[in-house]
Amino acid sequence: MKRFLALILVFVLGAFLVSCEDDGWKVDEVFTYKDISNWVGMVTPDAGAAGSVVETDDDEGFVSIKGGESGWGGIQSGEITLDLKRDPLIFIRIFENNDPFKWGMKFLPNDSSEEHEWGIYLFEDNNFKHKKYAVVDVNDQIGEALEEYGDKVTGVLWVFPAGHEDATVEVMEIKIVYQK
Repeated sequence: MKRFLALILVFVLGAFLVSCEDDGWKVDEVFTYKDISNWVGMVTPDAGAAGSVVETDDDEGFVSIKGGESGWGGIQSGEITLDLKRDPLIFIRIFENNDPFKWGMKFLPNDSSEEHEWGIYLFEDNNFKHKKYAVVDVNDQIGEALEEYGDKVTGVLWVFPAGHEDATVEVMEIKIVYQK
């Protein structure tokens, strides 16, 4: 019975995703765990938060990210551009984040104002995990903070573990999806 219900759930989810594409949703970028494994340590104002990828698991399909020597920090993407007029969503799929640790994600605009030089939270420190997607509507979460940068904002994503100097977070993929 559980297999049958799981099959129905997969079918319904697939139908939903197909209908989203018809409604104008478009997957713009996908960063696989292999892509993320090449990201560099976070570049912060004090240069003290450079984390690293400490493991790449090809069997399960994830990278494990650890903070910097200071106990804080993570990794950052290459430059991305978010088109705020197209209502971007960011999906991140977390394989695991051990208790009591947490993880977070920020967006750091290029040429950021002093107020945003440490990035703007997309996902506050949390413990979401178990191969599930976390999703944020960029305009709802940080759109007001990004107004000073215009309709198209270029910057980097920061992904980091939190809660302890030994904290790690295991990431499977990140997607940028436009609703328009």
